[in-house]
Amino acid sequence: MKKHKVLKEALPLLIALFFVGFLLFSPFNIGINFSKTQLQQFAQNPGSLQNFTSFSVRQQLFSQKDFLPILGSSELEHLDPFHPSPFFMKYDKETTPLLVGMPGTHPITHYFYLLPIQNELKNRKVVFIISPQWFTKNGLGVANFQNFVSTNDLDYWMSHANSSDYATQQMAKRLLGFKEKNEDVALKDALTSLSKGENISKRTTLNLNIQTSMWKQQDLLFSRIYQWQQSLLATTPSSAINMEQKIIDNSLLLPPSLNFKKLDQQAYEHAKENSTSNPYRISDSAWNKLIKPVYEKSANSQKDVSYLQSPTYADFQQLLNIFAANNVDVQFIIQPVNNKWMSYTGLSMQMLQTFSQKITYQLQSQGFNNIVDFTDKYNEPFFIGDTTHLGNRGWVAVNQHIMEFLKKPSPGNIDFRINNEKFLSQEWKMKDAGF
Repeated sequence: MKKHKVLKEALPLLIALFFVGFLLFSPFNIGINFSKTQLQQFAQNPGSLQNFTSFSVRQQLFSQKDFLPILGSSELEHLDPFHPSPFFMKYDKETTPLLVGMPGTHPITHYFYLLPIQNELKNRKVVFIISPQWFTKNGLGVANFQNFVSTNDLDYWMSHANSSDYATQQMAKRLLGFKEKNEDVALKDALTSLSKGENISKRTTLNLNIQTSMWKQQDLLFSRIYQWQQSLLATTPSSAINMEQKIIDNSLLLPPSLNFKKLDQQAYEHAKENSTSNPYRISDSAWNKLIKPVYEKSANSQKDVSYLQSPTYADFQQLLNIFAANNVDVQFIIQPVNNKWMSYTGLSMQMLQTFSQKITYQLQSQGFNNIVDFTDKYNEPFFIGDTTHLGNRGWVAVNQHIMEFLKKPSPGNIDFRINNEKFLSQEWKMKDAGF
């Protein structure tokens, strides 16, 4: 009798554990798509870390063909009337910019962001905004790497890694450089094996496959719980509401019909009115909040800075591998730097022009030919909003190029000519002339 009583009392717990196990280990997709409104809110808010780290959000966003992925970094958060979100809301409601980037995102974080959703990425059009400031001597810092690349992302990569592939070996060496990630002995051992071209042990591979499956199912499950919670409470996160309302408000400031020449003039006037506090044509908000407190210390602070020798060139190459493998039609946009600020801080214009030549060569020699290079806009009034980010007139130019990009049919199978032996090499990372 006691056994039956114990079994009866334990039965609800056993059933609950069974269902939890089924949800976590089931091969079936237990997630239900977010609503169109929720996906739009995710797409509009690059500042949400959930958008960047959640597998299910990534997967569902990229499955929507009317979303245009725009990948970059902090410039995507600089909302004004001429930013792509208000612009497309006003002039092309069938296209919603999917903003992927915030302060600290970088080619290697974008690589891991896109890695699990390659099926959704195939044959897509993508805009990728390049920041010269990524290509510093040491590349991405450990803190930002840890912020945007989870252990789950690394598990997924390792569970699909081909140890005989040169790009895999080089990525494993790169990951070993982020020492804080190597406190996990099993992770360090697996990366060490891959870096040498050796297979991961069968036991580790099995564990990785289990962990990857659990990650996807957990993410789908908790994303679904999040959706149910919002539906039951009939609420939307305040950040999403605020961003959506800001986009609407900014779109109302744009003229009813699209004329890029007139829009550029309006952008000039708008920027001039909002850049009265300094002689560098920097917006008042950026000047007062970010630059004025460090202004005196910034004099000649960049005279020795170079973007020509950096591990980021190899990180960028790894990202190009994903684009090429999935036949992605990419428009690359190279951001300019504020000339007046360059003169004050001592940053070399010649170095920036050489950077443009180097990154353009890396792209074009491998079949990535859609490059919009704004490096020569360094002295264009209000093209840059602060020191390094696109401003009002810059966004107008970007939007014009994006619209032209969208109108052109995709070229079918693109003739990519990936050369990892060259562009993942130490020689290329350190090459600073002769492109």
